[in-house]
Amino acid sequence: MTERDKTSSTWTESVYGKDCFLGKVEYPPGGRFGPASLDKLVIVLILSGSMELNSHPSRYRVQRHHCALLLPDRPFSLQFSAQSVTRHHFACIHPRHLPEEMLQTLKGYSAPVPSSSHLVSLIELAVDLAVARHAGRHDQLLALSLSVFHEFQRCMVTQQSDLPHQAVDRAISYIYSHYGQPLDAEGIASACGVSRQHLTLLLKETTGKGIREHLWSYRIQKAHDLLIDTGLQLGEIAARTGFRNPYHLSRKLKEQYGEAPRSLRQKAWRSERLDLSAEHPDAGDAGNDPGSPLRTQ
Repeated sequence: MTERDKTSSTWTESVYGKDCFLGKVEYPPGGRFGPASLDKLVIVLILSGSMELNSHPSRYRVQRHHCALLLPDRPFSLQFSAQSVTRHHFACIHPRHLPEEMLQTLKGYSAPVPSSSHLVSLIELAVDLAVARHAGRHDQLLALSLSVFHEFQRCMVTQQSDLPHQAVDRAISYIYSHYGQPLDAEGIASACGVSRQHLTLLLKETTGKGIREHLWSYRIQKAHDLLIDTGLQLGEIAARTGFRNPYHLSRKLKEQYGEAPRSLRQKAWRSERLDLSAEHPDAGDAGNDPGSPLRTQ
């Protein structure tokens, strides 16, 4: 069956069987689906654009050539890219048609799965065959759906073996690149393609710290570097490193280093002047030169 929503320009072509269905959908920029809940498992493969999946307590973005899995009886909503058209294929099947071992593996799903070229070809072929034949026999539609789920499981298992280190590396790299911007644990996890709970677990298992601990530890470190290495005012340092205001930064620095920012700067600069004096006795008065970079502000 082919449908086009005249108000949103959403285009759908799908074939329904008793316990499974296959289809392809095109959403305009900013398109939405849900909230909804199904009694089946659904694989969604993004072919162009992107979407954000919200299924409490998880929320993450699914990029091109990645798959999301919607689990039975778990409410969800989909928000599609605001910048471009999003095209995706989907395959849906009732849990009773899946082997128990596969079903248990799929229930452990927690993050978008990069699709293999074989999965992309397989789901496109399955959808095209189903639509061209207008479903055909139910057993044929079921066999097509099962083949997609078997390949998705293989991709998922492959990803899970590499996921811990990849997700941790992505999270730390993201924090290092965006620490000066407004960030929260949910947003960092979403940028890494995993749920907040899953990323917290991976980080603690790997590094002993959670998402917020990593974020604030790095912000404090960068703020301390700017405090010691520059003459910037505390308010400017706070703005550059993601703190709410200079008072927030001052409190965090004192908690970490046991001293107020002014004292930390004065001690560091005094120590540097002494080092310079020892190496260059004639430079002993450099700290009193108004143009000196070591002048206390």
